[in-house]
Amino acid sequence: MAKRALPISLTIYHAERLAIATGSGEVTLMDLIALAKELFQSGVLSYGRIIDLSHATVTLKAGEIRAIAQAVAATTANGTLGPLGAVAFIARSEEVRDMTLLFADRTASADRPLRICASMAEARDWLAGLHRGQAS
Repeated sequence: MAKRALPISLTIYHAERLAIATGSGEVTLMDLIALAKELFQSGVLSYGRIIDLSHATVTLKAGEIRAIAQAVAATTANGTLGPLGAVAFIARSEEVRDMTLLFADRTASADRPLRICASMAEARDWLAGLHRGQAS
């Protein structure tokens, strides 16, 4: 049996304090769990993160999104992870936008900004604006 290519790649820019995850092809619940583990193990949860799902098909049920959101909420509730960086999702399809809106709604208690963007440029501009606001 052939091994399938990883549908989510992660690039970390330590100098910019930025992590960019790019999805392509079919992204499943297990792929998103693996990404979350990689972000945690890499120690970049305080970095700004861009999750680019603009070229991915995300095949999650609402219950799976709620389960991910509950895990995020439970993990971040006690503050032991330290400060969390802002998260920008890039979603172009209506289905992916709906999924990210549900995730955003279910993780609203997490102390980090979250935004759904239409492009990489918009996501980078939004994160840069947040950093400028913190510097002043």
